[in-house]
Amino acid sequence: MKKLLFVVIAHISLSLHSQTNLPIAIQKVIGNELKSWTSCFSEFATSSFHVSDTTQMRQTQGEEFVELDSIYATYKPLFLFSPDKRYFVDSYSYQLNLKREGDHFVANLEVDQHVLLYNTRNKTTYSLFYGGTERWIDDEVWLNNRTLILAGIEKDENAVRHPVFYIVNIATGEIIQYSCTNRLCIQHVNYRSPRLTKIKIEGL
Repeated sequence: MKKLLFVVIAHISLSLHSQTNLPIAIQKVIGNELKSWTSCFSEFATSSFHVSDTTQMRQTQGEEFVELDSIYATYKPLFLFSPDKRYFVDSYSYQLNLKREGDHFVANLEVDQHVLLYNTRNKTTYSLFYGGTERWIDDEVWLNNRTLILAGIEKDENAVRHPVFYIVNIATGEIIQYSCTNRLCIQHVNYRSPRLTKIKIEGL
């Protein structure tokens, strides 16, 4: 089983390197799991995305795990866990700064967004994305236990919002950015991840 998993991950990694457009498997996940997000754009088509940049995951100092229990108590409903529960991605704690008040939370919003990946087995933390008013992540979805898709926004020189994807290969640590080549693909409706409705938050 482990050998089969390695072959699958290796195949996906090879596919990401051998073509400049989004791999078919990832296009299918986007079409199914991120349908509500893609509907916020005019002329959206997964075939319009091509590789625009490649970076690496960066390990942080690990201080995020010191108070993990308290972080869980507030943010766990907002985390997105991998199918095997080994990893989870956190796109909200840095930006929202939630404080409990009675039966709800109050957001003390930061301009910037820091997306982190936690490995619950060896207690390591990785920085995946850092953005602000010009680019941000709207939602995430797992392709499998070791491949994560970040769906986000990048503004052009006229502050028009265009979709962008970051495909994170945890096995290799590589993050491949796919930008949209169709400049008419524009976000016309603001999007909020359904996970944000799992707890009562004021101030969003």
